[in-house]
Amino acid sequence: MMRYFKLYSVTAEGGSPPISLEDVSGRYKGKNAKTAAYKIFCKICKNAAVTECTYVFSIQEITKNLENTIWEFRGTRYELDEPKKITVGDKEIVMKFINNVSCTGQIYMADGVP
Repeated sequence: MMRYFKLYSVTAEGGSPPISLEDVSGRYKGKNAKTAAYKIFCKICKNAAVTECTYVFSIQEITKNLENTIWEFRGTRYELDEPKKITVGDKEIVMKFINNVSCTGQIYMADGVP
């Protein structure tokens, strides 16, 4: 089952530039919250336009008939010393960054009750 999420809040850490919620607005889908969080973090870093960044952000589930649970994640992006080249089918993909997204363990219901 595909689930849907939206960015609930975002905070810059370690000298990363601030990002507004409007810059990363939208609906993101994934089989679980971490998949959607990874997609959201990639969009945050793309809008930040820096090579290395760290953000703490929360995402809210907006799937119909499911509770509006909010998960908190920490995402860090590092630039690789040398880009990696990966071949997928006929395409060659160049990876310049490594993204690391992990859940901080903070999970809330939308009404603020843990």
